[in-house]
Amino acid sequence: MGPIHTTFHRSLFTVPVRKDIVVQQRNYVEGWIRNANGLYEEFVKSNIESRQREREQALQRELLKERERQEVLKLLSGSR
Repeated sequence: MGPIHTTFHRSLFTVPVRKDIVVQQRNYVEGWIRNANGLYEEFVKSNIESRQREREQALQRELLKERERQEVLKLLSGSR
């Protein structure tokens, strides 16, 4: 079981423990930090990929609009 009371202050993480369970608590906290870092990395990557997809879709829409505009201009210039 992990620590019940923890304190975060900037980059300092404080966990009050008894001497007889220091190693177990340290191992628990280290595992928790690894898991939290992994989840955060996954979250950041997902957000980056999502924003990139949105940008690509916006560019595709703009490209389609420009092609349509060019086609209209081509048709208009050919009708004179």
